[in-house]
Amino acid sequence: MKKWISIIILAVFIGTPALAVPTMEFSPGTGGWSYTPSGPVAGIFSFAQTIPVNRVLGGTTDTLVGAGFVYIPDLLVSGTPGGPYLLTPVSSIEIRDAAGNVLLNGALGIGDLVPVGPAGVAYTEIRADITNITVTNTIGSDILDAIAAAGYGLDFNLTILSSMYIQDTIDVGIADSDGLTGTMTTVTPAPGAILLGSVGVVLVGWLRRRRAL
Repeated sequence: MKKWISIIILAVFIGTPALAVPTMEFSPGTGGWSYTPSGPVAGIFSFAQTIPVNRVLGGTTDTLVGAGFVYIPDLLVSGTPGGPYLLTPVSSIEIRDAAGNVLLNGALGIGDLVPVGPAGVAYTEIRADITNITVTNTIGSDILDAIAAAGYGLDFNLTILSSMYIQDTIDVGIADSDGLTGTMTTVTPAPGAILLGSVGVVLVGWLRRRRAL
């Protein structure tokens, strides 16, 4: 019975959602992306290099702002007409300084085009995870230190700005281009998860001392 208590605590802890905290925003304004079709629901999203980091944690005081540039890999499009669409990166995602030195490198996961807009039919948002992150903080950025210390991944989000629905661009196979805005967001355990995990550790330790486990 007491073993089951430990198992339940662990299961609830794992199932508790994480807390996403806004980390950085980046945008090149116009000319941020282009789409080259190779057929209906087949093509490549390419992105402008370099895309500057504009804000960090809602402000502009971190040394990464104005000194860091986001390099987004090409994304290969697949799926079915009308969606869902999958976007597979051809390489890792990076943040570099003006000299081209890598400040952050991570594995960008297969992403989704998410329908947002009128009646939910305008596919304009790209969402993916960034994992296996390495940080080389040579510019003294507090947020890079925080990402390195957190040990968690990042949520990656792009809002695509276009003159037409991205859904039509992909389904019909039309070349298109325009601007974008994006964010990278740290993922940390929610306060409830931290509290529950602490209670679980204490309870399991107490049961072990009583030789009940």
